Amino acid sequence: MIDGPGGSGKSLLALSICQQLAERGIKCLYVDWEFEGAQHRKRLGQLAGDDIPTDLLHYVRCSSPLVVEVARIAAYVARLGIQYCCFDSIGYGAGGRPEEAEHATAYMRAVRQIGVGSLHLAHAVKSEEHQESSGPFGSVFWASSARSLWMIKRAPGEGGDDRVVEVALTHKKSNTGRLLAPIGLRLTFDSSRTTIQAMDLASSTL
Repeated sequence: MIDGPGGSGKSLLALSICQQLAERGIKCLYVDWEFEGAQHRKRLGQLAGDDIPTDLLHYVRCSSPLVVEVARIAAYVARLGIQYCCFDSIGYGAGGRPEEAEHATAYMRAVRQIGVGSLHLAHAVKSEEHQESSGPFGSVFWASSARSLWMIKRAPGEGGDDRVVEVALTHKKSNTGRLLAPIGLRLTFDSSRTTIQAMDLASSTL
């Protein structure tokens, strides 16, 4: 799970992860409640250029909670041989108020029915004391149910120029091993291409 405030780059990073997995031969499915297919297709073209692995990267638009959509998604996964899913995002995929434990646990039970590895995007709010993400918005069961939890933070923009965005990913939880070192990424938006490169966090304002 990746959590962070709106506009921190979660969806773009998730799409890039799916693209890179598809390039390695892993069939991925992007399950989306927030955008539209055309928007993601444009973003993917800016990330991959002409080398879009369309036979390995699939998309499905959802309008109902995951507990309602789960049979349709599971059938899609089985029919296409999907190996990995990205869910964008849990706030919209929950069957009710994210603050209520029953909706968090029901969502996670639905995920298990689909039966493949998955990445889940979560909105977060800033802690008034620490001015940074205090975890996924809603019930503590969202974070408790994740086997690995990353927090994403975007550096403040300088001079109103959004063509270059710097983000930091901090590993907050791991059920399968040690916490990994923070990751710095620089996102560069040109007129027709988007590039994501590793960045030294020591040189950033993050």
